[in-house]
Amino acid sequence: MVKLTKGDLKIGDKVEFLDKSGSPFTQTVSSMQIEHANIDIAKSGDEFGLKTEKPVKTNSPITKVA
Repeated sequence: MVKLTKGDLKIGDKVEFLDKSGSPFTQTVSSMQIEHANIDIAKSGDEFGLKTEKPVKTNSPITKVA
């Protein structure tokens, strides 16, 4: 689960995470859901599921990459 604290995140945006070993990796957002319903955009304050290509370290910060 992800809680967005500021800004918006949409399908196609690039984000950076830390994987389980603590190494950063970047991916393009391909799928997000709120309560099992697909969404195209998440807004500040939303809590949602985000499909990741690798397991992500718990409480890893997620940064939107320009």
